[in-house]
Amino acid sequence: MAPRDILCKKTFTSFKFKFVKMVSSTGIKAAFITCTVIALILTLVSLFTPAWRSYETANSPSFGLVSYDCGENQNQLVQQDCNRWWNTREGYEKAVLAFMIIAAIAEIVTIIWALVIPKAAPRHYFLAPILALIAAIALGVAFIVYAAKNGNDVRYLPSATGTLNANHHVGYSFWLAVVAFIFMILATLLGFAATKRHNDELRPALSLNKKLPLQLIKQMLLNVITTSFTYANTHFVSLPLLF
Repeated sequence: MAPRDILCKKTFTSFKFKFVKMVSSTGIKAAFITCTVIALILTLVSLFTPAWRSYETANSPSFGLVSYDCGENQNQLVQQDCNRWWNTREGYEKAVLAFMIIAAIAEIVTIIWALVIPKAAPRHYFLAPILALIAAIALGVAFIVYAAKNGNDVRYLPSATGTLNANHHVGYSFWLAVVAFIFMILATLLGFAATKRHNDELRPALSLNKKLPLQLIKQMLLNVITTSFTYANTHFVSLPLLF
């Protein structure tokens, strides 16, 4: 192989190593934050939209975790019945609401932690993917419990015109929570990968800080020994000249 080809190969290898190093540190952290932000948006939309439970007929009422829609036209519920239905929600719906709130809080803290901690307290970056995992678990528990308890059973809701609303199913708000869960799982994996790379980058600096005091001690001892020999040569070696 010609020297020019060897030089080109070494240059390409060096560039490839630097590129992979850059992607595996900054790139993974950016992807981790991006996935968490997307999951947070989906979680909040899922939390505040009124479509965890929807009815099959058009313009039928739908119910979410913190909001609801009483329907329209011939399928609209009497406001009093709609409010009473909302106020007598099942215990599992309140539990799902609690888990969704926990997930949203964990996602917000994860984003703040991932943005601030790398510079403020680099050694504590490992908590970011753990917080992401907590958010993912909370989302998973929320939609699994809702799917298991809600079911596709028939629940009749009489409208103002006497039409019965029946055969409800999970709505788009539920599926947004599922998608948010998928993004948080991906964010968790990226977070642990970013943590490993972050620790690899941090380790040389920590090793240098540990070695620095030893180097100072060695240098001080060397200076003391050198000064002692110099003093001895100057004073004691010249003593015979005095006699």
